[in-house]
Amino acid sequence: MDDPTPSTASDHTPDELCPVCPHPWEDHDAIDRRFCSAKIAGGSSQGCVCAKG
Repeated sequence: MDDPTPSTASDHTPDELCPVCPHPWEDHDAIDRRFCSAKIAGGSSQGCVCAKG
């Protein structure tokens, strides 16, 4: 993980799975995107706060 910049919705294709949780990126709401982007930037793949989870 060389780039510490958090992911944004425009960084992902609609059907792409989130690299942190088992949900498609397009299903993330604003809080989900923020949490998962922070987890990506921090290099962690544990936990999920997605509303769908």
